[in-house]
Amino acid sequence: MNVPPRNPKARWCESCRHGEFTGLPVSGCVTGDWGLASPASIRVARFIVRRRWMPRISEEMTMHKTEIFRPAIDLIGGDVLLRGNAASEGASRWHVVRDLEQAEALAWQADDSVDVVWNDLREQQTANIVFEGEGEVWDYWETSLSPRFDAYLSERGWSGLCDDVVGDLYYICCNKHSDSGHRLWDEMLEVYRAGGWPCGWGGGEYPDGRLAAFLPTPRE
Repeated sequence: MNVPPRNPKARWCESCRHGEFTGLPVSGCVTGDWGLASPASIRVARFIVRRRWMPRISEEMTMHKTEIFRPAIDLIGGDVLLRGNAASEGASRWHVVRDLEQAEALAWQADDSVDVVWNDLREQQTANIVFEGEGEVWDYWETSLSPRFDAYLSERGWSGLCDDVVGDLYYICCNKHSDSGHRLWDEMLEVYRAGGWPCGWGGGEYPDGRLAAFLPTPRE
């Protein structure tokens, strides 16, 4: 990552284009060829760059990654996730399931009893969800956000659905961020916003048919 020079008198290193701070014992790049620079000069310059820029860069990157997951964060911020909904605008488009065991069967069965194997369909729909910095985004999700969703669901009695829900929310947000255009993830987000859980696909091979949605009894 190129760090813009903070000092207006700073120059750019011609070899690697990293910022170069003037006023040090020598002119040189903190990552490039220091020429006659002494080890002490190198340590001083590196310290200055880290101290001045890294906290700011880290904060900006964290804010950016947080915004990628804003649709998911809003679900727990508004206490909507798996809250339940007696009626929803999207319910007419979905095959609504009210029984959890039936919903789990639709979601996890992988035999001829279901029109479409739900796990397989979701895996297929992750194709082309690719964007710059995906590895860092995944690490941020796993270390900073995923534990929050696990705790939220467990506290409300939904620990058995944690893996499915957390995985769904990751790809829902990444699909929106990357503009991949997979409408399945957008429709799944609508189910989550309605307080439900997308649990399968029926009525035909995707994209024919419709989404199955578990809508639990609304909690007080």
